[in-house]
Amino acid sequence: MLRATRLQSPAAATVSALRPSLVPFLSFTSLHCCSHLALSSPASGSGVERELLVQHLLVKEGDANLLVDIQRRITRGEDLGDLAVEYSICPSKQEGGLLGWVKKGQMVPEFEEAAFTAPLNKVVRCKTQFGWHLLQVLSEREECVLREIQPKDFHVKFQDPTFLEEVQLIDVREPDEVAKASLPSFEVFPLRQFGTWGPEITTKLDPQKDTYVMCHHGMRSLQVAKWLQSQGFQRVFNLAGGIHAYATTRSTVPALAATVTFPDEKPTLTDEEITKINLLIPRLCLSNTNHLPTAIQLMTTALLTNPPLQSLSLSIFIHSLTSEPDMAKPMSVLTVLRHNPSAHAHLSPTASMLVSSYMRRKRPKEALKVYHWMLRPGSACKVGKDVYGVLVYGFCNLGLVLDSLKVLRDMVDEGLLPGNGLRRIVKRSLLWEARVCEAVELDTALSACYTEGAAGEFYTKLLNLLDSLIGNWREQEKE
Repeated sequence: MLRATRLQSPAAATVSALRPSLVPFLSFTSLHCCSHLALSSPASGSGVERELLVQHLLVKEGDANLLVDIQRRITRGEDLGDLAVEYSICPSKQEGGLLGWVKKGQMVPEFEEAAFTAPLNKVVRCKTQFGWHLLQVLSEREECVLREIQPKDFHVKFQDPTFLEEVQLIDVREPDEVAKASLPSFEVFPLRQFGTWGPEITTKLDPQKDTYVMCHHGMRSLQVAKWLQSQGFQRVFNLAGGIHAYATTRSTVPALAATVTFPDEKPTLTDEEITKINLLIPRLCLSNTNHLPTAIQLMTTALLTNPPLQSLSLSIFIHSLTSEPDMAKPMSVLTVLRHNPSAHAHLSPTASMLVSSYMRRKRPKEALKVYHWMLRPGSACKVGKDVYGVLVYGFCNLGLVLDSLKVLRDMVDEGLLPGNGLRRIVKRSLLWEARVCEAVELDTALSACYTEGAAGEFYTKLLNLLDSLIGNWREQEKE
């Protein structure tokens, strides 16, 4: 009946035991499945609670001078996430200091107070038992609940008539699956028809009501449950194991389990559905009202089905993402793709388009942040020669020559050499900075690599020269 393969659950960070950690959470651990993600609903009478997307950098208590130097570099325009990778002693440094979405009660008091009183996107300082922190709130949202409910627990609730009156029940299987086996009171929203019902979901369902989502094995429903949560649905429950687990658990429907089959299928989009998405995306992105979140959900869901990239209206979508004042939405798209292996083929092209779009908008800081995100350990991204070229060229034209040298160094380290045009731009930029000797020396080293190939002695000399140029430049900036 259900024709879908198991999808990789996104990794998540949440609270477990109350043991000390360098991260300012009471505890912080990586989980494999959202069934462990138990977010509490706001306490009654406390008003609407917030969740914050927090990034931080941690240094030891005795490293006050280092902290001051880092703050000075941030003031000059360097990115907190990039500095966290280099200097933070917290394990989160591997993610650029990103702690994910947090809520009150998860962090030590000093960090919590600083985070929940900090202005959006402003870097603030606080001290905890772990040392000195520089933290930045990247985004905020109302706290939502996403839980998995076990079939036995759901069955108990399902027998209560008042329960059916107070909740919303969603079945995201296809009509032919529902025809073979179904549960009463579930409204059918086929995942393959997401382009039809997705943009109108808040007019069809009440985000304030408890919402239960079901499919065959619980995988597609988890996808939709997470999407509903992102749309502001306050309490969303995914039926663990889907109708198959419910059927095998309940002796009252023994025939149901016997009729279940498991043909293999990867979710795909039809040509008609792709056409509908391509018609909707420009309207959503260019609308005067804020429909970009809907466009994001529509596009990410489409990308997860792994269609040919050229079949989607990705350019206008990327253009809209990079027009946002902050990076919360672009990074959320990359995060969804990163945590779904079926979409990894689209991760590098999407990130590369974001880099290029940010540089066209003369937003080098944002372009550099995406670039460094692509380079993080364990990344599924591959940085192509075109991305290196866009960054080196863009930084030179903006007068950010040191940044262009850093990217050029990364490029050479990957065995890639700049073309003659890019080489001339780098030389011209160094001359403009009155670094005549450096310009001549670097151009000579690049010329030698062109002649001998980017390998062996000449390759090593070029890397050492770039390291020396970058190091000397940094030292001169400190003076």
